[in-house]
Amino acid sequence: MKRLKLIKVFTYINGVITVLLGLMYVFKRFMLFKLLEISNDNASSIAVIGGADGPTTIFLTTTQGGISLEILILIFGVITTVLFLLAKNIKKE
Repeated sequence: MKRLKLIKVFTYINGVITVLLGLMYVFKRFMLFKLLEISNDNASSIAVIGGADGPTTIFLTTTQGGISLEILILIFGVITTVLFLLAKNIKKE
């Protein structure tokens, strides 16, 4: 019974994370570009690295790096589905 409770808690937590990631994706993908009037073609990153005793370097990129928000949504969605099915299967036994 304790195991079922733990699985249910993790299912709810993963579900909330999935929904929040989905909302972040919608905000980032649609609303932020509309509010700032930025298109995907001219979105970029600028990084300035320097110090008092060394040269300053400016990095310009045309795309954002890192793990994609869509992949995170997919991963947490799959985890939530598996936990939900596992909890349902344990409940039957």
